[in-house]
Formats: sequence, C-alpha cells, structure tokens
Amino acid sequence: MEELVAYHGRQGSFIPPESALHFSQVGSMNRQCVDEQWRSLYTLRDIRLCMQKIKPVRFNEHLSLYETTTLVPYSSGYALGSANWSLEATDRKVVLISTSSTVGNQHPALFDMTIMDKADVVLASDVRSGEQSDIETIRNKILSHTALTLQSQKNVLFPISMMGNIFDIIGDLARHLKSLHMSIPFYVISPVARRSLEYANILGEWMTAGHQEIVNMASKPLEHGQLQEEKELFAYDSLQDANDIKEPSVLFTGDYTCLSKGPVVSALEHWGKDPRHVCIITDPETLLSQDLPSCRMKIVPLILNTRVSLWDINSILCTACPITPPPHIIIPDMLGSDRFKEKWEMEHPEATQLHTVNPGESLSIEFKNKMEMIVITEELAARLIPKAAQLNGMVYAIAPVTGALAMYNNNYELQPITEPSDEYLLNSTISHPSTSANSNDT
Repeated sequence: MEELVAYHGRQGSFIPPESALHFSQVGSMNRQCVDEQWRSLYTLRDIRLCMQKIKPVRFNEHLSLYETTTLVPYSSGYALGSANWSLEATDRKVVLISTSSTVGNQHPALFDMTIMDKADVVLASDVRSGEQSDIETIRNKILSHTALTLQSQKNVLFPISMMGNIFDIIGDLARHLKSLHMSIPFYVISPVARRSLEYANILGEWMTAGHQEIVNMASKPLEHGQLQEEKELFAYDSLQDANDIKEPSVLFTGDYTCLSKGPVVSALEHWGKDPRHVCIITDPETLLSQDLPSCRMKIVPLILNTRVSLWDINSILCTACPITPPPHIIIPDMLGSDRFKEKWEMEHPEATQLHTVNPGESLSIEFKNKMEMIVITEELAARLIPKAAQLNGMVYAIAPVTGALAMYNNNYELQPITEPSDEYLLNSTISHPSTSANSNDT
C-alpha cells in the first residue's frame, strides 16, 4: 500500500477508472466512469489509521471473541505471517483455509495441518485450478536463465512483490552464482525496500524451525542479510537514487501487477532496448499481455505459483483426517470443482457434504449441536454445597444447581432465581414434566 502511494504521488495513490484491472485494491470498479478524473485510493495517513486498528497475533494464539467463541491462527506456509484460521464455538469448529502452500524449501513456517483436527466445516479459498506445477523445475530454469544472461554481461530484471518470493529467489540465486564463482551485485528498488529487507530477518517465529534456530543464535536467518553485510546486495528507494549500479547485475523492482507503473518503467526504458537483457516474470498476478511497444527486452514467464490447488486440498484432508473427514467442505465454484466434487463423493460416500460457492453467495450449514458451555455466576456458585459421590471407582464432588438461564451474544449464563415468576415456572416444571418444553422456552 505504501508503494502505491509512492508510485502515484506524494499525497496519495491515484488511479484512472480504465486501469482498474491493474490493481487488486480496486477490483471490479465501475468502468462506466471512463471520462472522470483520476480517483484517489488512499493516502499515507489513511494507511497509518488503518494499521492502528490491526491487532498483531502469534501462531496458535487463542483470541476470545465471546466467552464461547475462539479464533486461532495457524501457519499457512505461503509467506511470512500468512495464516489459516480456526473458529471454534463450544463443540463446533470451522476452518478457514486462505492462501496456503505446501511447497518445501521455503523460508516461511510449514503448513500446519493440526488445524484440521475435529473440524466440522472446512472452507477453502484462493486455490489454484489444475495440477501442481513442478516448482523445483521452475526454480532451476530461473537459476539457469539468470546465470546465462549474466555470463554474457547482460542484466536480469525481476518485477516482484517485496512480500512474495523475493527472499527465497535472492537466496537461491546467490548460492547458485557463488557455485559458479560469479560475483554479481543484487539491487532492490522500492520505497519500502530497506525496511522490508531488515524486517524480514527478525520475523523468526514465522519461519521454519531451521531458520528459527539461526535467529536464536543472533544471526540473520535469510541470505539477503549476509549479502547486505558483504556489500553484494543494495537497497534504494528509487532507480534515480541508484546511480552507481554495476553491470551485469540482478534488479528486483516494480509494481509486479502492472509493468507500466512504478520504477519498473524506468528499468525497462534503461535496459529494454537491448534484447539480450532478460526480464523474468515469477508472480502469477503479473499481466503478461501488457502492451510494451518500446521494449525489446526478452521477457521470460517462469511463474512460481506456490498456492495449493483443489487437488492439494484433497491430499491435505486425506492426510490430516484419514479416518473421519469433516462433515462439510466448501470450495469455490471454479474450473475443476465439479470433477473434484465427483471424485470426493465417490471416495467418501455419505461421509461429507461438499458444497461449491460463488463470490457473494450465501450458504446455510446445519450443525448438529451436541452441547453448549454454560457459565455459572459467582453468586450462584457460592450457594453450591458439593457432596461426595463414587462412580466407577472414581470419587466426584456433585452439587445440584437451580437457576435462570440467560443468553446474550452466544453466551450462556446460569443466574440465581430472583423473580417469583421464574420460581413458579421452575416448580411447575418439576411437578408436571409434560410442560418442560414450554418452561424451557420461557
């Protein structure tokens, strides 16, 4: 968000209505307003006010929404801090699978499958269609393309997100080039480059166990920290500030969703006239069909889409819940969802209801309520007189309790009876069991 403000002006981020497709923040904006002036999205002040409302949490931290409702984040394995969420209320559990990844050899903490334990509903979102691509093959192609270009004394450009695959790509490239005895400088151009690179090296709790051990030894867990210390990686706010770029080099910069916005434009103008330079596209959100008429630079799409697919969701569920699958599974209505549903229902007949939904669609899920948690007030608890009772060789303290049940915001509380009408209803229920349903409703 701060990058967009910097790219579009000092006061705020702006966008013309006809360019809505380039920015996920705008989404499906009304495209009938083409003749209107550029619109302001937000300013730095808006961002700061927004961030003040955000509560930082840790993985597996239990957040109490109500007394009986808890929200717990679990690692999704996709990026630093990315999380899946478990919403638990008494004996009911809803699992929300957001952008996730099960690809290994990355720096973020691994996908935590314990989130699936005893889930009643699993809602999967932001999944890929199709089979899992061979990430290792794509990584090797990125390394080989980069090395061959640099060996010919030409430069490599990566339009990439600061919070995406950049940290793993820098580490992979640095190790590969050193194995070839090549000393090549890396440059990261972004108004948040320095802060992002520094911040990423202290987020140990969101990394794999191996990276966490390095953090505990007071060392930088990601390779870019070592490269900065060795003066092999440099960060600049803009390409104009980077007037000492050595060539050949590797440059990370730009608004990866749009190659005609941000500092990537300057990079393409500077290097784009030579077809021997290479621009490697790794982000799946980059629009490859963008019109770049003056650019003769070779553009190579090697997409590192590490998100789970529908079929990965199937593997995750079979691994995490091999005996009892969740009663309800919700997946987006997308390419391959019909085939996924048919295969799942064939393998798990009558065990699970599988639902498909479209954006904005409402879906009703019926829970089988087994029990509810009821809290007894301190005043009522002080009146209890427990008595010892033995059951199956165990000694328990048991006390009868009588009270009025109050319910508010999904909280159940048993309070002392203070109203004569409540006392009358209770006595009537005890004397006439057939009226118990009416009494309970009251």
